Amino acid sequence: RASTVTVERMGNGLGLSNDGRPESGFRGTDPGFGAEVGLLGSAAVLFPERTGRAMAIGLGGGHTTRLLLAGGFEQVDVVELEAAVVDAARMMHQARRVPFPLDDPRARLVIDDARNRLALAPAGAYDAIVSQPSHPWLAGSSALYTREFFAEARAALTDGGVLVVWINLFRIHLRQIRAVVRTLTDELTNVSGFIAEGTSLVLVASARPHRFDARLDARLARFSDTLRPLHLGSRLDLLRTMELD
Repeated sequence: RASTVTVERMGNGLGLSNDGRPESGFRGTDPGFGAEVGLLGSAAVLFPERTGRAMAIGLGGGHTTRLLLAGGFEQVDVVELEAAVVDAARMMHQARRVPFPLDDPRARLVIDDARNRLALAPAGAYDAIVSQPSHPWLAGSSALYTREFFAEARAALTDGGVLVVWINLFRIHLRQIRAVVRTLTDELTNVSGFIAEGTSLVLVASARPHRFDARLDARLARFSDTLRPLHLGSRLDLLRTMELD
């Protein structure tokens, strides 16, 4: 209804495009995604006080949802605007012969606008919210980088909850990245930023300081086999990617 969704073979991998823009896919080697996605999904497991209930905004290729489930969340609400993305993601998982994360009984798919779902969510409903929209300069996606969205996310988070935000480092000016970070820190005062490769900045925001201690090590161990090929399997690996404290 909202866009044209395409899946195509790209060498020995698969690519998912939305209105011609590459959004996700499967790389040729395991785990099938890059370090930026590994950071996005794992950060929502590593830093909240609890791993009870999470919201993933946008299904994409399903990798973030897969990491949230592997990290031990009891429930993951996946809010996707375009139902065709779900069909595309399922097709890619079938082609790769790997389990589709939405088939996990802990996953709950909602076809809707994420801003609507957050506005309706009770206060403190989520321990983690992962926002992985397209570029901030696109209509629709831009609404997920605003003060209003960050305030809605803050209200929907538990006291120890975290908001994880993806922002591109290409096709964007530095002043715009600074504006997003400044707006985010106005709503959630503790923000850490990570860059695992040159295309993406992953921001982790919360009301409490982030812990880099034995708890983080224990949570990393939940999916270390997945993160190790991405050089994100240890606390030192994670700290190596930190660009903003």
